[in-house]
Amino acid sequence: MDEQPMTAFPLFSQFPVDIRRRIWLATLGPMTLTFDKGLPPREDEELPEDLPEDMSWCTPEEVAYYTTPPLFSNFRRYYGYVKLSDGSSCLHFVVKASAAYRACKESREFLKFIFAEPVKPGGGLPSWFRFDIDTIRFTDELLYIVARHPWFTQTQHLHVVIEYEIHGYTGFYTEEYMEDKDHFWIEKNLPSLKDITFEMAYARRSDFDHAVREVCADWFRVFQQWYNWSEVEKPAPYYARVIILENGITEREWLTPTNYLRVEKKFHQKRLQAYFPGPNWKDHIVDQRTKSIVEATDEELENPTDFFAKHRPFWD
Repeated sequence: MDEQPMTAFPLFSQFPVDIRRRIWLATLGPMTLTFDKGLPPREDEELPEDLPEDMSWCTPEEVAYYTTPPLFSNFRRYYGYVKLSDGSSCLHFVVKASAAYRACKESREFLKFIFAEPVKPGGGLPSWFRFDIDTIRFTDELLYIVARHPWFTQTQHLHVVIEYEIHGYTGFYTEEYMEDKDHFWIEKNLPSLKDITFEMAYARRSDFDHAVREVCADWFRVFQQWYNWSEVEKPAPYYARVIILENGITEREWLTPTNYLRVEKKFHQKRLQAYFPGPNWKDHIVDQRTKSIVEATDEELENPTDFFAKHRPFWD
């Protein structure tokens, strides 16, 4: 007889109160603060039940009530904002409540100090935000604003969504006010950074293959500079990765510090075979670095440090 999955744990209520609270805290888990310039749109379940079909007759106050997200939306998401002391560089953030918060009345009452915390009058990160486990997330165009906030230098977990210009994957724009705000700026100004995720939002578009051909070489160069650059004594102290969202939902890890050479090998093979059909496509490789990568086995490329130590002396 097949065992049915457990959907309830009746003995939980018999645990001492302090044990139950520790369990609720343990299930809370890391959370992500997503920043934007404006308030996030309401979700369907957050709309008032008495939402009028025609708001042309509503007063400005009523329109604001119906269209502006409340501070707490059935405790599903928490809203807040940050700004500098002079009121500038204001950004709104939202974080989804954990499943533990919505599990039952007891968990909700105990964890209310987190998701029922009033926003500070002057704005600021919520008191429950923990740099050691929680993540700061924003689009690439907002880096220059987020960078103005003193707390940003404490960031340990960062998620950057790159969604505009193709070259933005490795450069965060070319406008003058953004010219120095790239991944190297992050490396120099976030001393506590442990990991950074670059989400290639452009990959959601149908021409992703073309976009990849345009930016792959840049990403490979960046990863080599971070982790295997001959002029740098130590690799970058944080873990970087590039991801794409398939169908806008499923996350697929594309580049990491250990797989980027194998990905580069496949990239060169596909590109060269497309340009030079036939068995002699390798004859068209013009530089020794690319040739070494293409001719190496996947096992060799799984350890970039050893690979470069073996082949780099012959590239000069």
